[in-house]
Amino acid sequence: MSNPSSTQQVGWAKRSVPIFTHRRRDAQRSHAGRVGSRQSDRIRRMSIEYQINKPIAAEQFIELLQKSTLGERRPIDDMTCIKGMVENSNLTVTTWDGDELIGIARSMTDFHYACYLSDLAVHEKYQKQGIGKQLQIITQQQLGEKCNLILVAAPGAHSYYGHIGFTNNPRCWVLGRNEKIS
Repeated sequence: MSNPSSTQQVGWAKRSVPIFTHRRRDAQRSHAGRVGSRQSDRIRRMSIEYQINKPIAAEQFIELLQKSTLGERRPIDDMTCIKGMVENSNLTVTTWDGDELIGIARSMTDFHYACYLSDLAVHEKYQKQGIGKQLQIITQQQLGEKCNLILVAAPGAHSYYGHIGFTNNPRCWVLGRNEKIS
C-alpha cells in the first residue's frame, strides 16, 4: 500500500479529496489447486482508490449495502430514507475499484468532539483485505484531536472493533423511532 498522496484536513467541507491509491495482486488457484506455475495462477491487478466526500447516488449506496452484510439491517427498500442518509452525512469516506463503489464509512460529526460512524460497509468480494480498517483510519484522520469515533457494531462484527483499538462502551442506549420517551 502506498502512502497517502494527500492528508488534507477536510473539516466540514463537502468536497471530494482523493486520498491514495494502492495496488494489490491477487493470485487465484486453478481448479487443480497448484500454485507457482504460469498455467495455474491468474494474477489480477486492482487499483483501489479512497475518496473523501465524493458524491454518491442513493442507488450506488443501496447496491453496496446489498453486496455487503449491512443491507440486512438498513432500509434499502425505502429510497427516500436512503437518499436522506446519503445527502445528510457530513463525512463520507469511500473506496472505489475503478467506477465501482466497494466500500463506505458514512458518518455524522461536529469534527471536534464526536463522530458517529453510522455505516461501515465493504463489498463481500473485497472483505478481509484491510479496506474497512483503512476507511476507519481515514475517517479518524479527518477529525480534530479531541474528537471520538463512535459506532454501534453489527452483531457479527462486535469482537472486530476491540481488535483494532476501539473500547467497548456498555452505556450506549437506543430509542427506536416508534418508541416514546416516557
